[in-house]
Amino acid sequence: MNETSFIIVDVSNLAYRAGYANKKLATTAGKFSGHVFGSASSLLAFLRNEFSEQNVKFVFCYDGKNARDYRRSVYPEYKSNRIPKDIDPLPEVMDFLNKWPGLHIPR
Repeated sequence: MNETSFIIVDVSNLAYRAGYANKKLATTAGKFSGHVFGSASSLLAFLRNEFSEQNVKFVFCYDGKNARDYRRSVYPEYKSNRIPKDIDPLPEVMDFLNKWPGLHIPR
């Protein structure tokens, strides 16, 4: 019997990491696309390299609404030294990943 493996995906981490790693990618119209491309590439590479020919199910986890505000209420210096990003990669990556089969645990 082929057991099922579950891959739990931290969508926020995936989106920001993919966007940073592929920050020079853009469409022919000049729209930034590295976050979506990188997210898909990372997941497909992980499947190909780690779980080929296995029964895999995804669990996509999204940060809750106002998660940063909550974290800052617990620890006011939370990520206070970071430079604000020019783009929020989450909405487009979330739209893309919502087309993937699996369990989606919403914000």
